[in-house]
Amino acid sequence: MNPSLRTLLATLLATLAPLTASASVVDGSWQTTEGQLTLTTAGSAVTGRYTNDNGEIVATLSGNVLSGYWIEDNSNTRCPTARNGRYHWGRIRWEFSADAFAGIWSYCDAEPVAANKWSGTRIAGSPPSAPTADPVLYQNWNRDRCGHTDRAFFELGAAAWVTRVVAWVQWAGSESEIGFTLHSAGKVAAQGTMQRGTCDPYQKDWCEAVADTTVDLGRGFHFVEVARVKQCQNEGSRLNGFIRVHGRTR
Repeated sequence: MNPSLRTLLATLLATLAPLTASASVVDGSWQTTEGQLTLTTAGSAVTGRYTNDNGEIVATLSGNVLSGYWIEDNSNTRCPTARNGRYHWGRIRWEFSADAFAGIWSYCDAEPVAANKWSGTRIAGSPPSAPTADPVLYQNWNRDRCGHTDRAFFELGAAAWVTRVVAWVQWAGSESEIGFTLHSAGKVAAQGTMQRGTCDPYQKDWCEAVADTTVDLGRGFHFVEVARVKQCQNEGSRLNGFIRVHGRTR
């Protein structure tokens, strides 16, 4: 491998976080007291979008409790500092069951209070997107604007069985699958199709591309190549394609 490329890859941000069974409780679409909401998990990190005032959720899941922030274009209180570029935000604490959640919220950085209630129920026919009990071994996703590439490099700190690979791809029309190749040590380690998964609720052509596989990979760098130059990359990912890798270390 080219030394400069190795240096670049070594700086890529990786998140080692368990994906608990509770993630399947959170993923999906919900009808809430603040409008329709879509939540997506990546390890313990949870992001979401809801209809009220172009709302955004940025939070962390611990067991069945979600704690973090709501962010909107407008609200009754303007905060002194911005969060994700907007001045209308606050904190949340939600507790989930299989098909519902109940919680509280606040303005800005105050503790959520019981008087401010936020609840929701899962929308029928909207199950979680392909949950897996295996932990996230690598991910480099962020929320900045996307450019395009056709490949994503990732590093494993230890030998592992990789059981799922998820990319963030701009899909064409009703397209539901895309070809991929997983390369390791100069050889093809896996090849097949990735299925269209959970989509951005507002830019519906941007969706997950999910491949379930069982492949034994060694410690070090590997890369996934998709069939078209439509995989997200940006400066936040060091111009590397967005990739999330699940599996079990050996």
